[in-house]
Amino acid sequence: MKILEIIKKKQNTIVIVLFIIGFSVSLFLVIRTFINKTSAPIFAPTQTAAIQIDFQFLDNQILEELELFEGTSIPEDKGRENPFLPYQPGSDESSPDEPSPDEPSPNEPSD
Repeated sequence: MKILEIIKKKQNTIVIVLFIIGFSVSLFLVIRTFINKTSAPIFAPTQTAAIQIDFQFLDNQILEELELFEGTSIPEDKGRENPFLPYQPGSDESSPDEPSPDEPSPNEPSD
């Protein structure tokens, strides 16, 4: 039993040492990143050239011949009145309780 106790103490010691190392590295990174601001900025702005847009292409004869788009048309109503009712062939408006006109009712005798 003494061997198991020695192994557990070694494991506990290793866990504590790894925790201390991890904490030290984390603390170092936080200090280096947030507190020490003496380094140069990562992105230094540079001078950019002036942007010039040539609008003469709008006077082109080909562009004047183009037709304007007239907009979208409103779609017609399609589909069923209640799309959540079960589908019954031959009847788009019937409810699940009503039999479709093609099906014989359960009260009628079949031929």
